[in-house]
Amino acid sequence: MSAVLEQTKQLYRKALCLEIVILALAALIVVILSDNRIAFSSLLGQIAGFLPHCVFVFFVFFFNRSKIQPKMTTFYRGEGLKWLCSIILMSMAFIGYKEMHYLAFFIGYLLALGANSLLPIVLKLNGN
Repeated sequence: MSAVLEQTKQLYRKALCLEIVILALAALIVVILSDNRIAFSSLLGQIAGFLPHCVFVFFVFFFNRSKIQPKMTTFYRGEGLKWLCSIILMSMAFIGYKEMHYLAFFIGYLLALGANSLLPIVLKLNGN
């Protein structure tokens, strides 16, 4: 396995662990500052943004696949799987939770997406 791939795996492990902490703190703050409906909606949004990213990272970096398969094919399949998971989780949240506060849901979702995108960059710039 190449050294660059191993460094990237380590970077994403750290980023996912840090993202869990950040999202948990954000959820705790929302629970303290608002009612249960808003807090649960925000948590559902965070989950809908975080879990598909975990699936993508696992599929691209940790899933044991054929050595013949091109890297870009793996990336595009992982991204498609991420979209599918996002659609399923959002549909389940909207259908299953009738008291959804949509603004809180999408704020939680955008927080998770921002963390998905920015944490690996920040960790890479800091040399971690």
